[in-house]
Amino acid sequence: RDIYSFGVIMWEILTGEEAFNDYEFNTKLAIKICRGLRPEFAPGDPECYVELAKKCMDSDPKKRPAATYVNAERSKFQELANESNETIIKKQFLEADEQSLEADKRSLEGDKMVKKLSSIVQKSQDHNKYTSKLINTQDITKAFSKMAIVSAPIDNVEIPIE
Repeated sequence: RDIYSFGVIMWEILTGEEAFNDYEFNTKLAIKICRGLRPEFAPGDPECYVELAKKCMDSDPKKRPAATYVNAERSKFQELANESNETIIKKQFLEADEQSLEADKRSLEGDKMVKKLSSIVQKSQDHNKYTSKLINTQDITKAFSKMAIVSAPIDNVEIPIE
């Protein structure tokens, strides 16, 4: 029985992200997990849900709940959430939903801002490409020698580029 994975899946369902996506999936990550690394829950996540997920991911496999217990808790959450009266569990899920919607709105606004800024930066970058390249200084010398520099200020002198 691998109830630990179910706890991770509960976290992924809650966040919509893959667990440990900031890490390279290798032996080092496995060792970190064995030493207690767990995905972090956000403030406002339904407390009862978080507690169950954390029990499933307990570092001591003997303290992890059996699948029958997890299923019974899940059923209880579902029943209480569907009741017409306001229960503590229902309230936790409703508050988490509200916070999630607010976070989604802020995220969408942030995405729009990032796209707008990216567009501005891209236009600027397209206009001003700075790249390293070899320049033949003899061509510059020839261009200066072709110019008839009278007494114009240096910033008004145009250098012909061929």
